[in-house]
Amino acid sequence: FPILLDDQSLVTEFQIFIEAIDNSHELTLAGHQQYPGVYALLFFKSRRARSIGFRLAGNMGKLRRATDLEALQPLLKKCIGFLETEVLPTFETSRPRVQLERITVWLGIKALLGFLEPPAFEEGILERYPVFLSVVLNHISDDSVEFSYAVNCLRLLFEMLGCKLWLRASLSPSVMRNTLLGQCFHTRNEKSHKEIFDLFQPFLQSLEALQDGEHEKQ
Repeated sequence: FPILLDDQSLVTEFQIFIEAIDNSHELTLAGHQQYPGVYALLFFKSRRARSIGFRLAGNMGKLRRATDLEALQPLLKKCIGFLETEVLPTFETSRPRVQLERITVWLGIKALLGFLEPPAFEEGILERYPVFLSVVLNHISDDSVEFSYAVNCLRLLFEMLGCKLWLRASLSPSVMRNTLLGQCFHTRNEKSHKEIFDLFQPFLQSLEALQDGEHEKQ
């Protein structure tokens, strides 16, 4: 139940428990069932807990449909909203809530994307959160420490969807092109330049595939 992991006290105790158990007996999952809470571990601040979640999620296989993400939607909504506004929703409660960190959220999203089949991502994330691609692009146009995480995330989107990304996106290819080029001129960091240049190949390939698809329709 991922929603339970929004409670800071529960998260702290659960993290201690799961790490201790895994140290003594490597955790595994029985059967071929899906355990949504495993994916919530990918967003934990503890690197050890994230590693356990990554291993367990890998054993479960990929999420194929948007319905497979239903239990994770409250967490996704919270995380994507946090990256967009940098403000967490407030609730009247006597118990402390988990305070997100931007780097941890990026790590969690990147890891989660690796466990999604394209239909699950299209309908479960892009369709529900049309702002998601803009959020990623905004962090690429920033000089923050999250730049590389956003670049990696965008690369995964191209690898997963290709030209389909533009059919779901709320922004145009020219906006993305201008953002990438603008960041190249804005920063003098050579590593950042290389990361951006490496994006242009999948970016142009997606546009080429999109154009080919339009020609076939004609």
